[in-house]
Amino acid sequence: MQSKRKEFWILTIIVAISGLSQGLLLPLISIIFEENGISSGINGFHATGIYIGVLLISPFIEAPLHKYGFKPIILMGGFLVAIALLLFPIWFNLFFWFFLRLIIGVGDHMLHFSSQTWIGAMTEPQKRGRNMAVYGLFFSLGFAIGPQLVNLTHISPNFPFYASGVLVLIAWSLIWFIRNEFISEGEAIRKISFFASMKRFSAVLKFAWVAMIPPFLYGVLETGLNATFPIVGLRDNMNTFLITSIISSFSVGTILFQVPIGIFSDKMGRGKVLPILTFFRKPCLFLACFHLGRLAFSGLLFCSRNSCRITLLAWAVLYDRFDACRTSSCWKHFGGDVL
Repeated sequence: MQSKRKEFWILTIIVAISGLSQGLLLPLISIIFEENGISSGINGFHATGIYIGVLLISPFIEAPLHKYGFKPIILMGGFLVAIALLLFPIWFNLFFWFFLRLIIGVGDHMLHFSSQTWIGAMTEPQKRGRNMAVYGLFFSLGFAIGPQLVNLTHISPNFPFYASGVLVLIAWSLIWFIRNEFISEGEAIRKISFFASMKRFSAVLKFAWVAMIPPFLYGVLETGLNATFPIVGLRDNMNTFLITSIISSFSVGTILFQVPIGIFSDKMGRGKVLPILTFFRKPCLFLACFHLGRLAFSGLLFCSRNSCRITLLAWAVLYDRFDACRTSSCWKHFGGDVL
């Protein structure tokens, strides 16, 4: 029991640092491109690099996870993310930076896929909502802090890249202190081919496609805010501090309400909680869309409470009905981030 608790908290710390690097990278590069006169179209397309990497690696990740276990996949993913972050200051070039974003997408999905599956596999069903909430809480905490690192560019334009890369390496080193585990101890189960993974993938889509809609909507909202809003803010003469504060407010709502709603869903049932959160999300979105400034803070605060929680509840619903690896293999394909 003590070992499981240690594994859980190390995984959540790693996810928090990963959230920090993601929360930093999207607004930072958007602001850099806007200040250098790069068009918003190229800026938006460039932001899809991370998520294209996620989509490319997703069909191929299940087989090595079964073969080698959780730990090696997390180690490889964290290493790719850290190295890519540290390479950004080397050369300012659109194609080079797009390639680095692609690598970060691959590494980040390896890290998240393995950690999500690991937590889902080690958690009892009656505690799954709570643990998913804690997992999301730590990711949101990192995601809220990440945009604030953009303000460190006054020290050096490259300082945020170096800071996030070093933090990822520190978190990555913690994985060496936990024991590797496998999804199943059966050799027959570990030997999974690409085509077998695609069959399992299609099975989830066939029977649980509705649960994929919340992460799709959340992905559109999250990436639109982090990658597109800095451009809008700069063109409306907003300063960088205000822009990053509004972006961070999206995660603050999640931090405040994540765990209470997770525990509530364990008791009341995820199928009943999801429609309630979905209903209350709509007015919050309208408030944030049509008003900037203080009202935007309020709208995004409460919208994030519902959006991220809806996503994690849908994820928990899938875990209740399918095995952990099958669920995570479909997750990022419906993230909506690439839009």
